[in-house]
Amino acid sequence: MTIRGSGSGKGASTDERKRLPQGSHLRNWRPGDDDADELAQQRLRDALRDDPDISDRRLAKLLDMPRTTIWQMRLYAAIPDGLFDRLIAAGVGTKALIWMGRHFRNGGDQSELPPIEWECCPNCGHKLRARSVKGIPQAIDILNQWIDDGQPDAPQDTGEEGMGEDTVVRGL
Repeated sequence: MTIRGSGSGKGASTDERKRLPQGSHLRNWRPGDDDADELAQQRLRDALRDDPDISDRRLAKLLDMPRTTIWQMRLYAAIPDGLFDRLIAAGVGTKALIWMGRHFRNGGDQSELPPIEWECCPNCGHKLRARSVKGIPQAIDILNQWIDDGQPDAPQDTGEEGMGEDTVVRGL
């Protein structure tokens, strides 16, 4: 003898059916295709084709990334290849790379180093402290060594297709 509602009867209970996706109780049911990735890639290709100078905001929305990441990638791309490889090999931090990117985005003149950033009170504007990054002096030393070496570029391709193990993929 079976007791009603004990779950030993025919089929799943209504609570179990609510948790399952619609149609999954059918024998030949499969989830539908999800073309969201393909659609997102197509939208990105169309946006880049129509407007090569796409804004950081629109690009971040299309890539589903924070705008600050896009901004950082653009600053990384401003650093010359040979210097960028040296900075990465030395283990310079992201703040120092951003600082160096700002330096080269503004022309790269040694006398025109980016200013020290001040952290200010949001209410009165009083200067609270100067943002100092320990990696910036190291980055400046690497920059000076790179200039003394004659500003060599990154190692050239060997003619093989694809990227090697030690290839660093840079931002936009």
